[in-house]
Amino acid sequence: MNELEIKTVPFMGTELMAARDNDGQIWAGVRWMCDGLGLSEGQRKRQIANIQADKVLSKGGSNLVLPTRGGNQEVLCLKLDFVPLWLAKIGITPTMEAETPELAANLEQYQLRAKDVLAAAFLPVSAVPDLDALSPTLRVLINLELKQREQDKAIEAVNQKVDDIRDVVALSPNSWRPDARSLIARIARALGGNEYIRDVQAEIFKLVDERARVSLETRLTNKRRRMADEGVCKSRRDKLTKVDVIADDAKLIEIYIAVVKEMCVKYGIAVNEETIDGKRD
Repeated sequence: MNELEIKTVPFMGTELMAARDNDGQIWAGVRWMCDGLGLSEGQRKRQIANIQADKVLSKGGSNLVLPTRGGNQEVLCLKLDFVPLWLAKIGITPTMEAETPELAANLEQYQLRAKDVLAAAFLPVSAVPDLDALSPTLRVLINLELKQREQDKAIEAVNQKVDDIRDVVALSPNSWRPDARSLIARIARALGGNEYIRDVQAEIFKLVDERARVSLETRLTNKRRRMADEGVCKSRRDKLTKVDVIADDAKLIEIYIAVVKEMCVKYGIAVNEETIDGKRD
């Protein structure tokens, strides 16, 4: 390569650096794409190392002298046709979406649009190549990477669900009342809102009745009568609930916790979400 036609290309509120050589080959500056994605310096260095170590991507990479803040420097660039393959290797995982949603959103846009935007900076719109214009080998590799990314994403989602179930199973008998109350509220929100709390509670109490072969309603009535005989005021008796009845019987507590766990698993609720909008349930 002798002379380079160098351009800064506006994209998603930042600028990418690209160059075209004497043979008409377009090159994309890797560091600018990493910065545009929002990667940290460490993540950027890791991506550069990954490209250099990758059997296929390394064939599309080359160090070119481009203008940087520190002056003209040799920087790693990728042939334009290799950009989609590289970006496809950076998987959008559930963890990324949860912890760095902006990075996940940026990556998706880069995967979909960056190659065409860079090409358009040097070529007429009609000449901008699409995926079908790539070599058959690169098309196969890109499709394989995209499929692998989807598989990795699905696997991570399953692993997260297993972790959530494990957390639910860890529901402690020592704090069963507040924990169960919090989880019931989350189940209700999963169904549509807090107005479903009564419905969730009713289903849980019904299952407890069936498994313990008891009537919580009858036990509640009897408990209120005993308290009345003991001279407890009516307002206090009226505040009693079926959960108070359950609290009197260790076996019922065990069954109640088991039912709440099963409901959480059924609706995909995890106990490790300790706060909602910054407040304890």
